[in-house]
Amino acid sequence: MNRPPPAPASATRKAGSGNRVAALLRSGSMAYAYFDVHQAQAALPIENGGEMAAMFCWSLLLIAAFGPGRWALASALLSRRRSDAAATGSAWSRNTPTSVRAEHAGRRVAGD
Repeated sequence: MNRPPPAPASATRKAGSGNRVAALLRSGSMAYAYFDVHQAQAALPIENGGEMAAMFCWSLLLIAAFGPGRWALASALLSRRRSDAAATGSAWSRNTPTSVRAEHAGRRVAGD
């Protein structure tokens, strides 16, 4: 069976970029497949052979609701950027006192 080459967007989906939107669209297509093809035969997926369509529909809806998770490449890259920024000291923490931030910026703090 000849298949067309995958779209360039599929590489970004594998990397974790835009997974929620893609999962929502694919979940809808699985729901349509279940109701259009399988529902006419019987009410329950175990009776009408629609187990896979129902399983993919709910699992993709779960990914759309909660995101791809920490194992996605985008999550790993984002956490690496955050750790690099914290290691270089370019990001201010919330615990930095206002006087230190103002002094660093060259401003005078009230009470000096």
